[in-house]
Amino acid sequence: MIGRSLLIASALLLAACSGRDEPDVVALPLAEVQQRLLEVEVPSDMFGSNPVEIEPEASGTQVRWIVRRKDEEVMRFLADLTPESAGTQMKLDLQGTKEGPFGNVERRLEKKPEIKRLYLANMREAISSDFEGRPFDRRRTYKELSSAIVANMPDINATFDRAAEQYERESRRAFHDAYARQ
Repeated sequence: MIGRSLLIASALLLAACSGRDEPDVVALPLAEVQQRLLEVEVPSDMFGSNPVEIEPEASGTQVRWIVRRKDEEVMRFLADLTPESAGTQMKLDLQGTKEGPFGNVERRLEKKPEIKRLYLANMREAISSDFEGRPFDRRRTYKELSSAIVANMPDINATFDRAAEQYERESRRAFHDAYARQ
């Protein structure tokens, strides 16, 4: 039993650290992998401060985690499972909605592939940590987090600039109001 757990942990650890889009192979039968995936605890804080609900479901050889906000789908993680002689091949992907209240999330993920890779790295770590029986370790996603921050630095700077401009306007207004009363 320990040998089997060590083999599973090694395979998933290698997959989690690889950052590649190649399928991972888990040394378990498909039905067991599918059941374990349905029980994976996906950390909702990987979506920032936006509260989300994550609903796992399975159909055929696929496991999906549907991410909803305010009862509307935003995106879904997909794990396509294929039986192999060594166990089960798992190919993880992420798809955003193409229409609805959140707009074309898929297009935004295509324009910012670093964000998509960050979400996938977090999901891989959620799966790996669950299969290995250890706590989720955000440090294992730092490479993808760093890439996402660098790629989005212009947007981050623009957000800070808008906040600074708003603060400046409010400060001037408050100063003006305070001295206009005298």
